[in-house]
Amino acid sequence: MIQGTGVVGGAARRRTIRPSSRVGRLLDAIPEAVVITDTAHRVTGWNDAAETLFGVSRSSATGSLVHDILASKLRSGTDADMRAALERGEIWHGGTVTEDGAGAELELRLTAAAMGAAETREGYLLVAHDITADVRAEPTAEMAEAHFADFLAAAPALAFIKDNRGRYLFVNEHASQMTGAARAWQGKTDYDLWPPAIAAQIRQNDGLALAGATPLESIQVVPLDDGPHTLLMRKFRLRGANGEPLLGGLGIDITDRVRAEAKLRGSKKRTAHVSLLAEQRAVVANALGRLRTSGSVETIATSVAHEVLGLPSLCFAAVLLFELDGRATPIGLAVTEGLVPDRRTLGRARSRALRKRAEGGPWVEPWRPSARDPLNEVIRALDIGVVGYAPIRSGDELLGVLAVGADNQVGESSVTERLPAIVEYAGLAGVLLGSSVATRTECRTARSEILAVIKHRAFQPVFQPIVDLASRTTVGYEALTRFDDESPPQDKFAEAAAVDLGPQLELATLDAALAAAAHLPPGHWLNINVSPTLVLAGDMLRARLRKQTRAVVCEVTEHAAI
Repeated sequence: MIQGTGVVGGAARRRTIRPSSRVGRLLDAIPEAVVITDTAHRVTGWNDAAETLFGVSRSSATGSLVHDILASKLRSGTDADMRAALERGEIWHGGTVTEDGAGAELELRLTAAAMGAAETREGYLLVAHDITADVRAEPTAEMAEAHFADFLAAAPALAFIKDNRGRYLFVNEHASQMTGAARAWQGKTDYDLWPPAIAAQIRQNDGLALAGATPLESIQVVPLDDGPHTLLMRKFRLRGANGEPLLGGLGIDITDRVRAEAKLRGSKKRTAHVSLLAEQRAVVANALGRLRTSGSVETIATSVAHEVLGLPSLCFAAVLLFELDGRATPIGLAVTEGLVPDRRTLGRARSRALRKRAEGGPWVEPWRPSARDPLNEVIRALDIGVVGYAPIRSGDELLGVLAVGADNQVGESSVTERLPAIVEYAGLAGVLLGSSVATRTECRTARSEILAVIKHRAFQPVFQPIVDLASRTTVGYEALTRFDDESPPQDKFAEAAAVDLGPQLELATLDAALAAAAHLPPGHWLNINVSPTLVLAGDMLRARLRKQTRAVVCEVTEHAAI
């Protein structure tokens, strides 16, 4: 393409590309240097990027042999390789080192190709891309990566990367050394590595870090072979190569530092406070492995309440859940002595006050007896004078409150000092109870809807004639039910059965059908659909059928398994 002045493929075709033409403007918009020649290798196109890269103006280049312009700028042998490839009809790719107009060395990536077939060739195209910055950056980037890998290997800190499902993609050597070789991290989640309650706490913090705009710093206690260790964690968002969200984190084991600082503090008050916090942290850490993580909400809540009483000076703990009607119900109770009181729902006014106060965070206050408060009896028996509360949340939803009590001899300040640990227990309760409470709420909502259908008789009986095909006369009627919300009957009865209201709904619709059947023509029998459950109940169905004056056929519904 560059050497010689001979014509390739017949007479040279030359058509200069004007900068003002549409093709010229298009070439100038390309960031790479573009050179176009005719078949005699004379320049017909030379864009702005070529002017900058080669230091030759468009007016000087146009009409000149491309060899005269570029020969001195390209590496020896480049021209011959390029020409040979083009004569074979191939696209040529290569690289070369040249200089810009100021004499600075440049690394170029070149692509050359013929324009048109051999018999109708119009010329040649050369594209040059400046890759100097990329070439120079590669050794620097490789060196930086090597230094960073050495840093992670030698750093006395836990370093990790997780995907958005909580699986560990990377952990450094210190993590394995700290936790022991028995724990293989790669590809596992925290639920594979830690007790469920601890894993839930870690994953909750992960979610906060991924959702936040700034790194999240927190204290995390984990059980290791030699006992609980306190880690100062810093978690932050990352992006993977394909843009997927990742979580990065660094953790420093501050267990020894916390212990050393506690010994060095000269102030008795400060030392006492730190010791109390450490004691509470140890109580919470030891409780994590004992907490019930499965079963009913009452079982889990009672487990949390019992563990809370491991904090010094507390004699009463209750997990209160806000129900659909807004009232607070104790679903978990624990006392240090005496009988556990019945779980009776609090009054509406008291429940509203608790919910409003819980929206603002934890608090401590003197106990104020209320004549209608179902907890009065146990609180009086334990001589409780101060109570503390911490909201229980699942994400942004306020589920309830964790309430604790201390006797009159302890004082308000003592409960206040234990409030951080109480808040941690409330956080654990939210993690453990969240999904179970959601399921319970769905069931209660469904049950409320079925009860409303029964109460308001939101359905109508309809009768389908049964015809004798031989005589073509109506001999009976089948009673069916249509619901006001147009739900398919089989779906509505299935929903009622799922919340233990199947027989109630079935009897309500049966009563409506039997009453309406009194207006059917006499002498015709009545067909009703009944479930196996209703048939086996016996008396409820038998009492209704005895009152009928017409023949009744009971058909066991095909929607229930027998």
